[in-house]
Amino acid sequence: MPDARERPGQQRRRRDGGEHLCPRRRGPRALPAAGAAALLAGASCLCYGRSLQGEFVHDDVWAIVNNPDVRPGAPLRWGIFTNDFWGKGMAENTSHKSYRPLCVLTFKLNIFLTGMNPFYFHAVNVILHCLVTLMLMYTCDKTVFKNRGLAFVKALLFAVHPVHTEACIPLFVQLVLERLTRGVKTSELRTMCLQVTIAALYYNPDLLLHTLERIQLPHNPGPITVQFINQWMNDTDYFLGHHDRKMCIIGLSILFELQNRPPAVDAVVGQIVPSILFLYLGLKQVCATRQLVNREDRSKAEKVDIEENEEISSDEEDTNVAAQAMQANNGRGGDEEEEEDDWDEEVLEETALEGFSTPLDLDNNVDEYQFFTQALLTVQNRDAAWYQLLLVPLSEDQKRTLQEVNTLAEHRRTVAEAKKKIEQQGGFMFENKGVLSAFNFGTVPGNN
Repeated sequence: MPDARERPGQQRRRRDGGEHLCPRRRGPRALPAAGAAALLAGASCLCYGRSLQGEFVHDDVWAIVNNPDVRPGAPLRWGIFTNDFWGKGMAENTSHKSYRPLCVLTFKLNIFLTGMNPFYFHAVNVILHCLVTLMLMYTCDKTVFKNRGLAFVKALLFAVHPVHTEACIPLFVQLVLERLTRGVKTSELRTMCLQVTIAALYYNPDLLLHTLERIQLPHNPGPITVQFINQWMNDTDYFLGHHDRKMCIIGLSILFELQNRPPAVDAVVGQIVPSILFLYLGLKQVCATRQLVNREDRSKAEKVDIEENEEISSDEEDTNVAAQAMQANNGRGGDEEEEEDDWDEEVLEETALEGFSTPLDLDNNVDEYQFFTQALLTVQNRDAAWYQLLLVPLSEDQKRTLQEVNTLAEHRRTVAEAKKKIEQQGGFMFENKGVLSAFNFGTVPGNN
């Protein structure tokens, strides 16, 4: 009989010095792979199972129902591999540039096997989510943590994380529009609210328009599209700084280029292009201000260098320099000149909002001049009547400004292509300053 004093984990020795064959008692067993997989699949289905009874919502409408590459009856064509996720050509200005041909093909296969029943689309998504979650656990177990418990926790977090629901844009848009429609007294807050919605328009025009038509606010009966567009048109002169004006120009260009534009856009057709031209005049002022500030900064730096490098002058030389300075002032008071210099600096200094910038403002990113002129050319070739309505309200001065903008856009396109060609050939790498290039309306620098 075993000795009662033996510890549970000890092996017993026989009297002859040998050992029993029974092994030591093991610790807790590892989580079985099948059990972990079942728990992860159950958690995924528990989180997203209710979507099986849902309809096509938000971007589903434009990615599946209205997508010319996917909808029933559309032939399987090469356009799936040349269009973006929404069925638009990758070269178009309004393209989201989201290239997902494999995903589009799965939509096409879904329709071929089960038709347009949303249940099967949601079921495939839930199944794929379960499979990806299991693959993540397997990868973490074998290569990352090499511990099934940690891999299970990581995969479980991935399975239930709310980041997988793509409802962020409609929620943000609804939030800012609720604030905007309650009356905003300051122009800064109004333009910031409008900027969020314009950014959503740039990200996905169809999704934003669908969201605007769907939003119902308690204090504002009916779709909010009309109020948003009217507020935008009324506040274009409050967009200050380079970034805000650039985003407003791009947003208005997308707006008038829409094929399925809402009636609210037709109602303000006479304000769109004049507003864009007004914003370009503001960009001219921004450029002139930055040029002047940069020139003054360089002048001050050169003056400091000269003063540091010049030899110590005699008292007689100092007296002559002071006399010449007094003659140059011609009787003007020093205080008056100092006050004028301070006033100039206050006028030229940008506020924090005016100087705000994003990667979109870099020179190698979207060019607002080319974006606008390309959108206008697209409308001219596609819908001549709408093009005429856009340009009819222009005065002679505005027509000249439009022609100057078009000429400048062509010049910027040529310069950008030349830079790109030189860099591709292994030449000089042009630095990205992130500021607006110098320009002069009415004249374009010639090529040397």
